[in-house]
Amino acid sequence: MLDARRKAVFAVAGALGCFLVAFLAVMAFSGRFDKREGQNVAGDITRLNGSVKPFEPKGAEESVVPREGEVPSRPQGSSEWVVYVTGAVMRPGVVRVPVGSRVYQAVDAAGGPASRADLESINLASPLQDGQHVRVPFKGEPLKVRASGGGALTAVQGVQGAEVASPSVAQAVPTRTEMAASNRVNVNRAGLEELKSLPGVGDKTAQAILDYRAANGPFRDVKDLLKVKGIGPKKLEKMAPMVEVSP
Repeated sequence: MLDARRKAVFAVAGALGCFLVAFLAVMAFSGRFDKREGQNVAGDITRLNGSVKPFEPKGAEESVVPREGEVPSRPQGSSEWVVYVTGAVMRPGVVRVPVGSRVYQAVDAAGGPASRADLESINLASPLQDGQHVRVPFKGEPLKVRASGGGALTAVQGVQGAEVASPSVAQAVPTRTEMAASNRVNVNRAGLEELKSLPGVGDKTAQAILDYRAANGPFRDVKDLLKVKGIGPKKLEKMAPMVEVSP
């Protein structure tokens, strides 16, 4: 009877001991499992993030880069206007100005007024339109030139005689057809390319003519070209048959 009780006590004690050992083992290793599991999850997430590419919506427009030598066309809804500026400005020619610009902005885009520009006779605050022709008169120009702009600036007149031509009006610079018919270049209206068509006139001489015209006003006689740097009697003799001097 006593042996049976001892066996029962030993069995219960052994069971309690095994339970205690198992409990301690679980408590000892549970922190390691949690830590390792967290590391594995974090590592998996890191690897996952590194392999995922940013989302790019389908159908997105790609920017088109023009090839070398190509001139990009002006897109629809452009934020710029193209305006032609001539007369008493430092760099006559075609300029780009923001939509809604006024005459003074076109003059600034053309290098600003020349020293002999008659700014009081034009309205610098006149609004522009895309494709217009603006001419800044010189001081001392004949009245008929200011009023008509050489026959090309009479369509739209701003306040106080601002000379602004509509897109449908002929340009002040002679067209190729007019030049071919007369076989002459009007040095008071011609641009850089037209001046370069004269005998013996290159880039430097053509620019010198434009600079002189901007600083001193229109030429009154063919001989006035001798005052331009780079033009001597011999060169003028070659140029004279092709030169026209008119307002």
